[in-house]
Amino acid sequence: MIRSDGHVVDRAVSFWRVPLGALLLRGIMTNVTNPKVLLFYVAFLPQFVETSSPQKTAAFFVLGSVMVLLGFLNDSVVACCAAMVAHSLRRRSIVSRWLNRVIGATFVGMGIRLAAATRQTIDCREKPKRRSYNLAGIRSAQHN
Repeated sequence: MIRSDGHVVDRAVSFWRVPLGALLLRGIMTNVTNPKVLLFYVAFLPQFVETSSPQKTAAFFVLGSVMVLLGFLNDSVVACCAAMVAHSLRRRSIVSRWLNRVIGATFVGMGIRLAAATRQTIDCREKPKRRSYNLAGIRSAQHN
């Protein structure tokens, strides 16, 4: 937020601190209760497990653990990089001021474009025209 005197106020600093253990527990509970995660593992991992293997359960557990570990490492690197960028932006108020201006102008521009957009109406009673394409994705002449 930019005050009227031009100083940038960082509102994130005034928020309360949450213990890291509570954040970790929240993340674990979110992933455990998210059915999309389970569906992804059920759909993705079986292709890497040999059907004749006697240790299918162990193979699923190892593959799932590797995916969780790699995801954790990836998220940690992204979080550390984002923290470094945020710290450097807080130290340089000019960069942060210009970044706020650019983002604000982008939002204003998108709002103007959205306000100026016209909505196309579709007549559902009309039979859609059939288009045919060849293997290269080029539209062929229409056949009636």
